[in-house]
Amino acid sequence: MTLPTILFVPGACTAPSCYDLVVPLLKQQGYSTVQAPLPSNNPDYPAAHTAESDGLSFLNGYLLPLIKEGKEVIVFAHSFGATCMSGSKSNVSKCARKAKGEAGGVVGIIYISGCLAPDGVSQIEYTGGADTVPRFLKIDHPSPGLFVFDPIIPYLFNDTDPQTAEEFAKAHLPHAMQPLMTPVSAPLWTDPALDGRRAYLKTMLDTTFAPEVQQMFIDGSGVKWEVVEIDGGHEAFLTKPKLVAGAVLKLAQSWQ
Repeated sequence: MTLPTILFVPGACTAPSCYDLVVPLLKQQGYSTVQAPLPSNNPDYPAAHTAESDGLSFLNGYLLPLIKEGKEVIVFAHSFGATCMSGSKSNVSKCARKAKGEAGGVVGIIYISGCLAPDGVSQIEYTGGADTVPRFLKIDHPSPGLFVFDPIIPYLFNDTDPQTAEEFAKAHLPHAMQPLMTPVSAPLWTDPALDGRRAYLKTMLDTTFAPEVQQMFIDGSGVKWEVVEIDGGHEAFLTKPKLVAGAVLKLAQSWQ
């Protein structure tokens, strides 16, 4: 049996290399992986990016090419990467494609600490209102139109030792603000063809989106998720890679 390819989508302020500790654990079990970049991470022109353009970048640049090759795909997306990942109107599910006699397609999605803003709503609006900026973001830093987490370690790496947290923090990138303030478009998780194939990794030590906030996102989505609790913080794939990889493997096997 050919195993699905796992497409990794990073969140805000993180490069695709954020998954470098998880990927080898999956490859050892025979899974192919692709690590996609988030275009609005550390961009030259922040105002050129929106939630929709980020989502379409993943869809057209990574997901659709894999599917057109006939590959079955699991999308693993983190935080804002999960928020903006589009595709619900593109018939990308394996189920929809099989009905048309086509090979490949999305066999499942795994989102970790994503906010699940619905179609036409921005992440900022969904998490507090158009004029409410989360307490953990430093706006217009290091230049206009960008933001960073501040402080970084308490919000992203609170679940590991200080020395390791310092090393992870060095890879932190500025991110364009516009994508968080513009509406998401056709988020992938809303596709009814993925019923029974949605998983949400709820990070129980998360100080960016606390567990109870994540549960509000899940409950407010209006669709069913298989919820897996992870004893880690917002970037548990870095701090607790074995836990995350184990959850991915279990879910992937259940969708075969």
